[in-house]
Amino acid sequence: MDFPGGRLSRPRASCDEAPKTSIEARASRLHAENRRRAELFNRPVMADNAMNIMLTALIAHEQGTRLTRTAAAMANRLERKDAEPVMADLVAGRLVEKGDGTDLVRLTPLGVDLMREFVSGKHRNVG
Repeated sequence: MDFPGGRLSRPRASCDEAPKTSIEARASRLHAENRRRAELFNRPVMADNAMNIMLTALIAHEQGTRLTRTAAAMANRLERKDAEPVMADLVAGRLVEKGDGTDLVRLTPLGVDLMREFVSGKHRNVG
C-alpha cells in the first residue's frame, strides 16, 4: 500500500459539503489551539496526541501531501518513540493506515470522513 506519485491518491470522501480550504483552515486552527493548550498547561495529561496526529493527517490529506510518521511526530512536538504507540492505536482503530515498508501514513477513508465531519462541526448524533 504505497503512495503513488508522491501525492495522496484518494478521491474526496463523502463528507465534503465544506470547501477543501475551509476544512484545512479549520483543522489548522484546531491544531494550533491544541498546541497552545498543551504549552499553557505543560503537562502530558493535557495533550491530546491522538487527535493532534489525526489533525496533522487531515491537513496533509487536504493539501494532497505525503506525511511520514516522523513528520507527524515532529508536527506535534513528540519524540518518535512517544508518537509510535499513538499511531499504532490509530492504525488498530482503522483511522490511519501506513504504507508497507515505508515511513508514510495517511487517514483511511473512515478517518477522512470522521475528521471532516468533526472539523466542519456537522456532527451526527451517535447513540
